[in-house]
Amino acid sequence: MIYKQIKIALVFLVSCLCFYFPVFAAGQGESRLYDLPIIELQDVVVDWLRQSNFQVLLGPIERGELEICAEKEDEEWRIVLWHHSSLASWINARCTVNGQIDNRRAEFLWRHISGYIKEPSAETKIKPSHQPLPDVILQQIDTVVCIYADTDGRDIQFSGFIIHESGLIICTAHDLKPLQTITVVLSDRKELPGRVVKIDHHMDLTLIDVGVRLKNAVQLTKGRNMLQMGERLYAAVCPSVLSKTICPGIIDGPPRRVGDQVLWQVNMPVYHGSSGSPVFDNNGRLVGVVKGRYRDTQTVGFLIPFETLMAFIKDVQ
Repeated sequence: MIYKQIKIALVFLVSCLCFYFPVFAAGQGESRLYDLPIIELQDVVVDWLRQSNFQVLLGPIERGELEICAEKEDEEWRIVLWHHSSLASWINARCTVNGQIDNRRAEFLWRHISGYIKEPSAETKIKPSHQPLPDVILQQIDTVVCIYADTDGRDIQFSGFIIHESGLIICTAHDLKPLQTITVVLSDRKELPGRVVKIDHHMDLTLIDVGVRLKNAVQLTKGRNMLQMGERLYAAVCPSVLSKTICPGIIDGPPRRVGDQVLWQVNMPVYHGSSGSPVFDNNGRLVGVVKGRYRDTQTVGFLIPFETLMAFIKDVQ
C-alpha cells in the first residue's frame, strides 16, 4: 500500500512538473494537430486512457495548455495539449515502458482520435419519434425549391430555398459554374429559369436570381448562430428520391473544421439531392444549410453554419 501511494505521489509530482514546465512534458514525444477543441480532445484522450485501465491525473488549463499524466504497471504517458484555434488543438504524446521511450505506442492513440473524428457519437443517434412536426417547421416547406442544371453534359439536381421576395435563392455551389443557367421548381411546381448572381466554391454557397416576385421567403433576421450538442433540428429538403419532405436530426458533435471553414455535424437523413436545403431549429429559425454527408453513410451529415451564409450574402444589395 505504501509503495502504491509513493507511486501515485510521484505521478502527481511529474504532473505538476508537466504543468509548470510544458517542455518537460513534451520532451521527445510526437506531436499532432487535430480538428477538435482542447476540452473535447482532453475528454477523448482521458476516456481512452481510463478504458485501458490507466490511472490518470490532470493539470488545470492555464496559458492555453493542458497536461495529462497516466500510469499503469510499467507503462507511463505524458501528454500535453495546447490551443491551435478555437476548433483545433495540438497534442504531444510521450510513452515510456520500463523507463524507455516507446513512441510506437502513440500510434494507438492517434488511431483512436482519428476514429473518433470520423465516426458520430454513439450516444446521440436519432431515436424513433412519433411526435408530430412543429407547425413552424411545416410552414417552411414552401420556402424550399428544387434546382436542376446541366454541368458538362451531366444532369444534376439539388435543393435551395428562397431568402427574399425579389426572387433570390440560396443553394450550395459544388457542381455549379458562374453564369450557368439553371431551372428552379417552386412548391406549386412552377418552373423558372435561374441565373447565378454570386458563387463561392470555398464557402460552397451560390446565390440565384429567378427575376420574379416570390412568396414564403425564409426570414434571415431570425436566424441563429450558436447550437447545442443534442439539439433537434429539421431540414426542409427536395431530394431526388422523394417529394419535398422534412428530415429531423440532431447535433451530434461540436463544430468541425474543414480547412478554414466551420461545419456542424448532424445525425440526420441526407438523401441525394438534399444539398442546399435549409435547416431550422424547433422554433423555425434558420440555423444552417445542408452541405452533404460523410462518405459511405446516410445519416452523418454536415451543415454550413448560418454565420457563414450571412457572411456570403453581406455584400448583396
